[in-house]
Amino acid sequence: MQLFAHQGEARRYRLDKEFPYPTNNSKGAIASIFKTGIGRQMPGRATLWMGRPGRSVRYAYPRNRRRGMLADEKQTDRCWFVGITIRVIRMGTTPQSNRRLHPSVFDSDYYSLVRLRSSLVRIIERYLPEKIKVAIFDYGCGDVPYRTLFDGIANPYIAGDISGNPDADMVLDPSGCVPCEDEAFDVVLSIQALEHVPDVSVYLTEARRLLRQSGLMILATHGWWTHHPYPHDYWRWTREGLTTILNAHQFEVIEVYWIIGMLAYSCQLRAQCWKGVLENRGVLGRLLLRVISFTYQKLMHIADKITPDHVGQSNAAIYVMVVRKVS
Repeated sequence: MQLFAHQGEARRYRLDKEFPYPTNNSKGAIASIFKTGIGRQMPGRATLWMGRPGRSVRYAYPRNRRRGMLADEKQTDRCWFVGITIRVIRMGTTPQSNRRLHPSVFDSDYYSLVRLRSSLVRIIERYLPEKIKVAIFDYGCGDVPYRTLFDGIANPYIAGDISGNPDADMVLDPSGCVPCEDEAFDVVLSIQALEHVPDVSVYLTEARRLLRQSGLMILATHGWWTHHPYPHDYWRWTREGLTTILNAHQFEVIEVYWIIGMLAYSCQLRAQCWKGVLENRGVLGRLLLRVISFTYQKLMHIADKITPDHVGQSNAAIYVMVVRKVS
């Protein structure tokens, strides 16, 4: 849903029951993304709080006076404001894309998501210079959480997924094949998709077909993890097994990043178990879960710091690989 407002204008919006934005407290507050502008529509971000279902609340957007862009919280003293009145119907849910790119520190997957994002940023900086525009295909895109990381680089960025995904730019056929010509892309992005693919051989064959000569695939998948069907969950990999199957499909592994070694994963598993126990146990249960999740995320950071690199390279919960198509 897109909401619009202009300088000095306050509107009342009725948010439907499917309004897909996150809650900040148990009384129905929401944090949301809106569009605002001065005589024209410009992107902006705002947080709305103290809202209860069935009640109207008012929020002022902080915006940078010179650039017309949203200011940081520390800059609000230098901003003018646009007032918005919202009627909250019910609590929303966190958009998965925002959660993956910018997870809460209380999220039970915070550490893994932040490490994954930082690994992708390092790969982009190393292999995809900003001055060179590349065609990117997000193969099994989900809700396309990492598209913005490639802003200024991708031309175009095409997101593909099976039918039923409204975020996909291209719909794959039931076997996972891509309705696109050969060698159409410079980069294929496969982020935590491979474990959900029933026929890995078809997937990798298609990825190679889509890549131009010496094209890159950025692949992230699980070494080990709990069962998480989207809509199915088939595979886990050792680094050696993953490298073997990539080589068999004529990919050369250039670089490997590991996320969550053995010691850290013991904390991750406990955090996920506590989430299953506490997330539906009311306010006190959710509060306790936040404390537990935050503590385990810190312990995971320490655990990976003391894990030798050669141990993590062979025993990790997530492998992020840069691989190249070879003849």
